[in-house]
Amino acid sequence: MSKYTLAAEIRELLNRADSVKTLALLAEDGSPYVIFVPGLHVDDDGRLVYPEAFEHSQANAHLVRSIWFDQPITAALLAADGRSFQIFCKPYKAVISGPVYEHYYRQKQQRNENFSLSTIWLIDPLSITETSDAVRGVESESDRMPLLHLDRIAVKAVG
Repeated sequence: MSKYTLAAEIRELLNRADSVKTLALLAEDGSPYVIFVPGLHVDDDGRLVYPEAFEHSQANAHLVRSIWFDQPITAALLAADGRSFQIFCKPYKAVISGPVYEHYYRQKQQRNENFSLSTIWLIDPLSITETSDAVRGVESESDRMPLLHLDRIAVKAVG
């Protein structure tokens, strides 16, 4: 069970096929590595689940490094309605056998007989931030002196 509980709305958005999901990982040299992960979803325990197809993928290597060196990762979510979120996470466990692995193996096998499945990554969400423009705009302007760019002033003067 994850210590942080994702809101029901976020869980629903993560489990929808029409949501765009990415994982942002750190390479060994510290550079970002971002991948689209349509299979990312939330399990019944509130953990993010990422089924990785390939044993020797860069994603697998970066996730292993993250779990070994206690490095955070970020999941980004873009909902079909345009809202976006960043979920700060830490990998919890890599599952390569047993009932959890078998469950996802059978699930993928039913959908596609030419599938590959290396690892089921269980990921703990730690916090979430909405990154939609409407929310970011309000946050960035609060407690600050109002700022209006010159191009906006010129448009008002001409109009």
